[in-house]
Amino acid sequence: MMKLLVPLGLLGLIGILALIIIYIIRPNYQVKNISSTYIWELSLKYRKKRIPTSKIRNLLIFLCQLFILTLLAAILAMPVIRHEGKNKEYDVIAIIDSSASMYAGDVGDTRFLRAVDRAAEYAEDAFAHGGYFSLIIADDDPKYAAERFTANDRPELETIFQGLIDDEYACYFGESNIQSAIDRCDDVLRYNPSAEIKLITDTRYETFPNGKTIDGVEVVYPSKGKSDDLWEGEWNGAVLDAQAEIEEDYYILTVQVACYGSVSRELDLHVSVSGANSSGEDDSGENISFTKKDIFCEPGAVKTVIFRQEAGKDGDDITYFPIDAGDRFFSYKSIRFSLTLAGEEMLGDSMQIDDNFYLYGGQKQALKIEYASTLPNPFVTGALDTVRNEFSSRYDVQVKDVKKGDEYETAGYDLYIFEHQAPLELPTDGVVFLLDPPAGYYNSSIGLSVISEQTLRYEMPLSIETPHPLTMYMHPDYITATKYKQLRASGDFTELLSCDGSPVYLVQKEGEFQIAVFGISVHTSTVIEQLEFYILFHNMIEYFFPSTVDASILEVGQQIEIAASRGPEVYVSGGTMGDTFKEFPVTLSFDQPGTYTVGITSYFSADRYDKQIFVKIPRSESNIANTEYGFDAPLRETVVSHRDDDLLIYLAAGLVLLLFAEWWLQGRESK
Repeated sequence: MMKLLVPLGLLGLIGILALIIIYIIRPNYQVKNISSTYIWELSLKYRKKRIPTSKIRNLLIFLCQLFILTLLAAILAMPVIRHEGKNKEYDVIAIIDSSASMYAGDVGDTRFLRAVDRAAEYAEDAFAHGGYFSLIIADDDPKYAAERFTANDRPELETIFQGLIDDEYACYFGESNIQSAIDRCDDVLRYNPSAEIKLITDTRYETFPNGKTIDGVEVVYPSKGKSDDLWEGEWNGAVLDAQAEIEEDYYILTVQVACYGSVSRELDLHVSVSGANSSGEDDSGENISFTKKDIFCEPGAVKTVIFRQEAGKDGDDITYFPIDAGDRFFSYKSIRFSLTLAGEEMLGDSMQIDDNFYLYGGQKQALKIEYASTLPNPFVTGALDTVRNEFSSRYDVQVKDVKKGDEYETAGYDLYIFEHQAPLELPTDGVVFLLDPPAGYYNSSIGLSVISEQTLRYEMPLSIETPHPLTMYMHPDYITATKYKQLRASGDFTELLSCDGSPVYLVQKEGEFQIAVFGISVHTSTVIEQLEFYILFHNMIEYFFPSTVDASILEVGQQIEIAASRGPEVYVSGGTMGDTFKEFPVTLSFDQPGTYTVGITSYFSADRYDKQIFVKIPRSESNIANTEYGFDAPLRETVVSHRDDDLLIYLAAGLVLLLFAEWWLQGRESK
């Protein structure tokens, strides 16, 4: 195909128009002086013989000049003969799916290891063709392990492959972001849009049939053989989920199990309860175990097993197990669920990481509160009852009311509430709340003075001095008072509320003491008539005793946030983690399944409060025969290679030939 490299050169064809104009306007006759009759006769004879030849010569001269101008314009346009074809550069991108299901297989022969071997074969093929090889590991954040390696990089690539084989955690335990891995191919496609993409995965895609390349992407399955059953002999039994709920004073358990593969199985589900019916943190409780036998599981079907006091009617996807009276429990420290083949001691499936499941949190942490008042009132005890119910899922709230005339304690509690009184030596092992402290009270340890009680001429509303978590959701202007205690504080106290310009609500959380002071009495204000009184206690629990982590079950890769802590630092341990955090909030995610411990050291003592979390693989990864619709193939720029054959030498030769012909014709005309 002919192509002009400089099309503007064709403007030289304007010269042809100029040539034609010249021929039109030039005279077509010549003036001659005739000397004699002989010359006339000779001229007539010459005319009869020469005029036809002259016309032909003039025409040839004109054509030569015309072609000369045409060739000059063509030379300026630089014509070439272009031979086009596809890019012959060989480029292969191998994407290895490293999701949890790729752990399926035998020891030393998992799907992931077979995928690594397959990728190594693609690399050798690329190097044999003198091409390039790239490798992407598709986990939650796909990245290049090798980018456009050549045969010279073979030693480095072999080290990368060996590292994937030797590292038992090279395969991710969560879900792979396949679409992101496909999108990362753009980095190579910018160099070579015709690069081939080999996605090595155990997920079947409906829009990418096995053995076919669509839009430059081929899905490759790391199966053992080439039979119609890709995963012949591989199957997986899994505990997908479990939960425990109180029903009629005892726990009932709901467990979901499944079997994936090509063959139905009968499974036994074993339940082991540790620390059952414990009366407190110091009571180890008892160990209970029971088994639901012969659970029939069809391939891909999820079976729900319910353990409770009374049996139910089994269905296609649900089965019941009645718990004997001696095995019932109202608290627990941990529950383990495990699967085995019916009548066997082991499950023996192709993936063991989901054969067990754990539940934690069946024994709530105690939150001990002491309430001492010289003039007890039911409004404080009512607010504490509300707190007990509201935080029952998090704490076992235990309230001790000190009877009038009895001695209060200054140790052994998490929250001390002193109303109309204040101890000279404040407790240091818990939070202290002074509600309407007596006038004249002074404590140099915390720098607090209660100067006097001020009486107002009329009811005055409270106002917020500083936005604070302790005043969140409160409307202080709803509260009016006729009397208040004039407070004077130094040190680390923060003023939260004021009345008539004087601080009436103070808080201190740093240092040896954690203390809140409220200088308004419930007897001389409208605080008990408003919801604000209950919000005050709610905020106090949330602020001084925050829930470090609410969740007890997470998936690999799922993020949680530790917003606050009961102590100055939080420890997280388990798997490969062993971190300490002192600044909040902290965002955490776990990259391996198993049990993790979140430990808190209290502000007040060396006591450590531990919360255990079970991290499991995503339930979709237990399905080792998973099928999905598809993914978006990358967009490729259409780029082809070409070869240009230069025509200038031929045009130049033709130009020289025409110039010589035109010169020769012009010479003949002059004779």
